[in-house]
Amino acid sequence: RSEPVYVSNLEFVSKIALGSEHTCAIGKSYDDETQKLWCWGSNNYRKLGVDPFAYSSSPIPLKVQNIPGQTIEVAAGKEHTCAIVNNEGQNSVFCWGLNREGQLGIGSTSEWDPMVGDLLVPTYVPGSEGAVKIALGEAHTIILKESGEIQSWGTNTQGQLGNGAFFRRQLPIHLHSVFPGLDQQIEDIVMGDYFTCTLMEDGSVYCWGSNRYGQIGKGDLDYAPEPVKIIDSGVKAITASNERVCSLLVTSEVKCWGLNYDNTLGTDNPLLYLSTPSYVLNEDGSRFSRAVSFANSKSYPCVNS
Repeated sequence: RSEPVYVSNLEFVSKIALGSEHTCAIGKSYDDETQKLWCWGSNNYRKLGVDPFAYSSSPIPLKVQNIPGQTIEVAAGKEHTCAIVNNEGQNSVFCWGLNREGQLGIGSTSEWDPMVGDLLVPTYVPGSEGAVKIALGEAHTIILKESGEIQSWGTNTQGQLGNGAFFRRQLPIHLHSVFPGLDQQIEDIVMGDYFTCTLMEDGSVYCWGSNRYGQIGKGDLDYAPEPVKIIDSGVKAITASNERVCSLLVTSEVKCWGLNYDNTLGTDNPLLYLSTPSYVLNEDGSRFSRAVSFANSKSYPCVNS
């Protein structure tokens, strides 16, 4: 569509997540006063969390089945979906969809199979209690716990799990031993297809994983299987897409790095990629300094000023 349209039968939305071919939101339907989790779009590998024999896809929101509590966070990847669910005061993570790389975190790489009942519904991730934030890449998952601990699982071919190795993991692993910045609070986690970045409470940014287009921001194109500090301080928000990252500074300026096809990073630099954080510029070449918030789509970032 070339213009915004209302999503039918959904209101009071508190959270929304965009995958490659599906969307999920926490909200209320017109005939139900309680907050529920809804998804729509492609239902490949049952990533919508509804009966795949009834819905191969859906143009309208469908209520995700068998969520055992109140959904408080949702994230969507390419072919899998995860949610943080509160049940009797305890947060834990449930995932569903494609599991070829162990991205569901259930201890196996079982494919979606109509004969395997536990993969037809959102499935509990062992050891995920206390989760408060969640982010999904193409085939890996990372959560932040209220204790400040980070856990990751799924594909790891480009070091995107951040544990210093390149082997996939089917259950959550801990990142404390390789993350030098974990003596402070993590404010946010964002992910591209094969990389991850975190914003720390002191305004610093760490990234790790794939670096094909310089999206790690460390000045080269080498993979980073462990967290690398990219910006020392002064960042108040970050956003990421498939192959790029942007950071909003406390000065209302913006720095971006990664894939720069058609100068989508806004830095007036013709290079295909920028491997270090670079300021977004005005037309006259001065630094843009009116940013209030921003977002990063698959093709380009946008800033609200």
